[in-house]
Amino acid sequence: MRRYRFGRSAALLALGHVLVTAVSGVIALTGGDPRALLLAVTHLPIRTESDLPWWDILLLVLIAAGQGWALWQILRGPVAGERPVLDRNVRLLRWALYLNAALAVIAAIPGRLPDWLDIAGLPAGLALVVLFFRALDGAPATFRVGMLLIGVLAKVTALGAKMAGALDATALAGILGLVSFHGVPWVVWTILALIAQARDGRWSRGVVWVGAASTGLAPFSLPLVLSFELSSIVGIDLLVPGAGLYALANVLTVAWYARSAHEAGAPRRAKPAPTAPPRKPIGRRLPALVAIVLPLIPAAVNLAHGVPTWIGPEWALPSGYQPPLMRLWQAADVLVGVGGMAVLVLVTVVRRTLRQVRVTAAVLFAAAGLGSIAALTTAPRPVGVSPLWYGAAFVAAALVLVLQYGGGPAYRTRSHVIASVTAASLALCFLPAGDLAAGPVTTQGACPAEYDPARPLTGERAYLCDLRRSKPLPALLEVADRAALRYGRALCGVFSRNDPAELARAQRADGLDVRRFAGTLAPICPSAQAIVAADRAAEEIDLWLFQEAERQVCARAPRHRPRIEPVTAIRQPEPVYTDYGSLVAYEPEITEDPLLTDPPYRSGVLSGGPGVLSIDTYTDPPLCVTTETYTRRPPVETKGWEHVAEAGFHNLSGEIRFADAMGGTPLPDLAVRGKGRYRIRVHYSWIRQNGDNVGQRLLIMAFPGRGDDLTVHAKSSDSP
Repeated sequence: MRRYRFGRSAALLALGHVLVTAVSGVIALTGGDPRALLLAVTHLPIRTESDLPWWDILLLVLIAAGQGWALWQILRGPVAGERPVLDRNVRLLRWALYLNAALAVIAAIPGRLPDWLDIAGLPAGLALVVLFFRALDGAPATFRVGMLLIGVLAKVTALGAKMAGALDATALAGILGLVSFHGVPWVVWTILALIAQARDGRWSRGVVWVGAASTGLAPFSLPLVLSFELSSIVGIDLLVPGAGLYALANVLTVAWYARSAHEAGAPRRAKPAPTAPPRKPIGRRLPALVAIVLPLIPAAVNLAHGVPTWIGPEWALPSGYQPPLMRLWQAADVLVGVGGMAVLVLVTVVRRTLRQVRVTAAVLFAAAGLGSIAALTTAPRPVGVSPLWYGAAFVAAALVLVLQYGGGPAYRTRSHVIASVTAASLALCFLPAGDLAAGPVTTQGACPAEYDPARPLTGERAYLCDLRRSKPLPALLEVADRAALRYGRALCGVFSRNDPAELARAQRADGLDVRRFAGTLAPICPSAQAIVAADRAAEEIDLWLFQEAERQVCARAPRHRPRIEPVTAIRQPEPVYTDYGSLVAYEPEITEDPLLTDPPYRSGVLSGGPGVLSIDTYTDPPLCVTTETYTRRPPVETKGWEHVAEAGFHNLSGEIRFADAMGGTPLPDLAVRGKGRYRIRVHYSWIRQNGDNVGQRLLIMAFPGRGDDLTVHAKSSDSP
């Protein structure tokens, strides 16, 4: 058994961490406070509104066990015994690894750290990149140089972006952040470093696996913490599991630094002589050609429709995923969409090793499964083929490779064949039938926002736009146009036959009362169109009768007989309608807001202020309006009126026109002498019939006069 310099102390500390978290887990499981467990595992002061579920507690305890193992890896030190003599490059690399491990520990401390400490980690990482380049003298020169360039790019751009942000040079920081590709080069450098360690001979396989675990776990655990969308999809709060896994990833990163430093001085193990893996014979060429062409078929169809993606934006990652993953996903989506899997199959056919065949088949099966999940959880794409067709092509290509080059009976057992055939059959079962295949979809944005009488929609387009805008049939919102039309015509047949038994079956099967959808079906269904036209004609007749009754109310209203000769006397031929019962006149040069919330003066019917006058009436009863203008002040008339008031108005524009405050046709101009000061007198009364208030009578007089004060000549409690 190997002994390490600080093995016992490290084991005690690691065991203590595991025991403390286990006790905290038992306390939380029995209804106690879970904050101690959360702080010990996640290193974050997470606040919870209620007790943690048992699966969160169990996961946190398991994560703590993993952290305890990583803690032992960090603290145990190098192997005990005589210390090896290290050359300068290896010695500096070891100290750089220890420094990065220490900085990673400090970065995991809860709370806000100084900005300089965050920046200090970037030069330390740059030193690590350079020292790895110098210490890996046994690796190929091209590999070392590429690794150096990628690492320097990652750290220099990140350091420059940090410095630019500290100096408020936001433009430069944005450019450097774009060049750094949001941290992707550092992930690539880490992967290359792990490959170099695996080939070097000084580092054990455990070091490589620890580094691989930390590199793969961190990018996929942080989104669990940040993404509320993903939590809503799975129906479980993922904050605590995500924080625990992210903390485990951080500890594994420190363990990789520490173990790499511990074993940097180990002697290189003898490398076995490289032997080329055995290749299978090429065999019949037609199956190999079929396997290469199959992934190209759906890609060619998509490219013909101008779609270069495999799954596309219809299936986006949750919002918590960081830009590096989004960029990698988009690149992979396009690569597969244009037929990149065919290149992988071609390489496999050329190499024909058993490992290559198995890896390629696994990638193809995984891609088929991912595409099936995306296709079954999102709406069909408007153009192009479904990801299910990609999946079918991938499964078929994988089966061809396995059957052609996967080995004989010694490698391909009966269970393998049964599993492969079952997987392919299931994928084929999920493929859309020809009559349900995706096609063009008329979106809501492609339809006019408002009804245009000059260019009304007709026929199929009117039906489809009504489906997308009014949403009468939610099940058809995202289906292809031809499927929506086919379903609509089937409903038209049910509507036209009007068979009670058939209508009842439609109600039971789809939950639809078909007779209620006459308006939706009318553009593509003549029988529904006839009913809609008859209903519309009846509504127009009812509306005309209603409006004619209101016109008769105004026609029977008493006419005003002026006491003196007016300049103009105009009786409106139609009732005046308002949205909120207000007719407003205002001067834009005096006020920009005609809707005064607190007017300086108010008398019920008439209110206003500087540059604004408002006549307030009731909204529903018809309003019969007469306007009169005079060159001199007319006598005050109160007989027959319930409310009479007048106020001054300073006219600067040369026009005085009352109109609905929300827009509408204004009344005739009252400025008899153009610009100047006027007095506006308003008379209001109800029009009664058989004791009921059936309309409103309004008389507006305007004449030159000074004074802005409000004068009330008559007022009734029944006025507005």
